[in-house]
Amino acid sequence: MTQRLALTVAALLALLLLAACNGEEQRTLLPATTTTATATATMATATATEATATATSAATATATATTATATATSAATATATAPIATATATSAATAEARPNDQIVASTVSTPLEQLDIVEFTNSEGRVATLPIEVPPRSEYNVGLSGRYTLGERGMLFHYPGPRQGPFWMKNTHIDLAIAFIDEQFLIVEIRQMSAESLELIAPASQYRYAVEAPSGWYAERAIEAGDQARFLFELPDG
Repeated sequence: MTQRLALTVAALLALLLLAACNGEEQRTLLPATTTTATATATMATATATEATATATSAATATATATTATATATSAATATATAPIATATATSAATAEARPNDQIVASTVSTPLEQLDIVEFTNSEGRVATLPIEVPPRSEYNVGLSGRYTLGERGMLFHYPGPRQGPFWMKNTHIDLAIAFIDEQFLIVEIRQMSAESLELIAPASQYRYAVEAPSGWYAERAIEAGDQARFLFELPDG
């Protein structure tokens, strides 16, 4: 009986010891499980961070793509705008090729009081003066063309020697009168010239000077062929 009781007590002690050992093992495992959970949470955080970074990179890439698209669009717009400059350049070239009636002599802007003077004396001794532009010979092909008004002024054409070449009124928009003058400064002929006329006007005899004036100017002052002309300035060489 005593032996059986001792065995029972020993078995109970063994069970208690085993239970105690199992408890320690469970307590040891709990921190490891916590550590694992923490590690898992950390990994999850890292994964979320990576996902955020990936999303940010994607957004950046999208923004870059958008910027590239905007740049490409701007470039396309600039390319589309370029032809306007070409069109403008073409218009400028066309403007330069306009008819000669848009060209006037360089003397057109000379004030009336600064013009040179030619003096005419008729057969009755009456004197009339006319302010005249004196363009260079290189502008004789322009003359008074391109003008729509003239006022009380005229234009002198002077040549190195006698000639008999004609004048015409192409691109000249106002009627004129022209006096042909010889080397002795005598008027050899006065002719009327109509605006825009292509008729060739030349005197029957040679002349060295020609003075264009407003239409009717000579007639109004009773100046005729045979009357005297005098230039009140020194004639230029060219």
